[in-house]
Amino acid sequence: MIKFIFISIIGAVCLAAARYSPVTVINAYPKVIARCLADNLYQYGYILDLHETDIPGINKEFTVYYRNGAHIAGTFWIANSMTTAPERIVGMYGVSKQAYPIFNKSLQQCATRLSIQ
Repeated sequence: MIKFIFISIIGAVCLAAARYSPVTVINAYPKVIARCLADNLYQYGYILDLHETDIPGINKEFTVYYRNGAHIAGTFWIANSMTTAPERIVGMYGVSKQAYPIFNKSLQQCATRLSIQ
């Protein structure tokens, strides 16, 4: 019984984490992905701060601010594929609840647009 409760709690936590931390695979260079996300999010009043990172396996990480630049809306990261494939894994974390729908929509639009090119 305790195992069942423990597994249920872990499952609920994993589902909640996946809800606000989606990951998408995009076949493009990190700079192209960052530019696409910047263009999409700028339409909604968000500003990106792109910076290199020293986290192993992560090419780029950028913080997204609300237009006034005072508060962080969330963070995107771009990593190489775990295989030798050319695609990149793009994810986000720390996204506020009100920004999540716009972030997710922008990420999916970039994935669709860049996979067609």
